[in-house]
Amino acid sequence: MLVTLEERGLPALSLHTEILRIYDRAGRVTVEGFEEEPWAALENDLLPEVRATVAAGIELLTVIMGSCDEPERPAPASHDTAEFLWEIDRLLVEEEPRDRLADLAHLGRIDLRGKSDVLEAAVESAAIWPVISAAGSCLRTLRKALAAVEHSLCEIEGLAPRIEVMGERERSLAVRRAYAKFRAAIRGLQERPAIQEILTGAATSIAMLIGRDVYRDFRIGDRVRLRELQHRLLHWQRTRQDEASGRQLWTDILGFSELIGEVRRRQELAEHDREILTAIRRRLQVSSDSTLDGMRSALMPLLGWNDQIDDWLLRQAPLDLDTLRKLLRVEEVSLA
Repeated sequence: MLVTLEERGLPALSLHTEILRIYDRAGRVTVEGFEEEPWAALENDLLPEVRATVAAGIELLTVIMGSCDEPERPAPASHDTAEFLWEIDRLLVEEEPRDRLADLAHLGRIDLRGKSDVLEAAVESAAIWPVISAAGSCLRTLRKALAAVEHSLCEIEGLAPRIEVMGERERSLAVRRAYAKFRAAIRGLQERPAIQEILTGAATSIAMLIGRDVYRDFRIGDRVRLRELQHRLLHWQRTRQDEASGRQLWTDILGFSELIGEVRRRQELAEHDREILTAIRRRLQVSSDSTLDGMRSALMPLLGWNDQIDDWLLRQAPLDLDTLRKLLRVEEVSLA
C-alpha cells in the first residue's frame, strides 16, 4: 500500500498523487520566459515560485526516504547537474525498484539542496542570466528526480506510471535535432539574393528555435547568444542600417550556427551514433538493391550528425548513394 502524507502531518494525498502535483507545478514554471524580463520580475514572480516548488520537492523526497525506513546519509561533495541526471538514468537500469527508490530520493534531495545554494548565490549577484541558469537547473533536477521516483514507486505498487522519464541521451539527441533543423535553415538562407531577405529569414529561424520546447535544455551560453542575435536583428530591421552592418550581422549568425554544430560531438552521443552506423552499414552490405530514398528512415536518427546528410534529409539537397557511403565511412572513422 502507498504511504500517505497524512501520516507525516501533510495533506491526505498519496505519495503518487503528490509526486504528480509537484512535478506538474515545476513544469508550469517557464524560467525561459523571464530571460527578457527586468530583475524585479524575477525577484517578485520567478524566484518565490521556484523556491516554494523546490522546497515542496525536498520535503516530499524526505517523506519518501522515511517511508523506506532509510537513515540520514552523508551528502556527496559534488552538485554537478549533468552527473546527477546521468546517475538517475543508471539507477533506473541497474537497480531493482525497491533498492533504487531510497537512492533516488536521497540523491534528489541532496542535489536539490546544492542547487538551491547555487541559486541563492546567483541571487546575491543580482545578475539575470546566472539566476535563470540556476533556477532552470533546480527545476530540471526536481522534475527528473520526481519522474524517476514515480516510475520506481509505480513498479513497486503495480501502477501505470504517468510521467515519462526522458533519458539524458534522448535529451541530447533532441537538442541536436533542433540545432540541425536551425542550421539547415540558416544554410538555405545563403541562396537568397538580398541581405534584407537573408536577415528576415534568420530572424524567423531564431524565433522558431527559441520557441521550441527543447529550448530550455540548451546550454545557457547558447541561449544568451541567441537572445543577443535576436536583439541585433530586430534593431537592424527597425533602423534599416546599411548593408555592411547587415553583412557583419549575418557573418555572426553563421559563426553561431557553426559553433552549435559542435553539439554533434558530445561524448554521450557517440555510442548512439556507432549503433546506428553499424545497422546502416549492415543494411548496405546485405541489400544490393538499396536506394537512397529507402535509407531515409534509417538516417533520421543521425539528424545533426553530418551537414550534407542533413541538407538531403531536410532541404532535398542533392545526394547520391555512393556519396552517402563515403560520408558514412569518414564519419564512422571519427567515432572510432
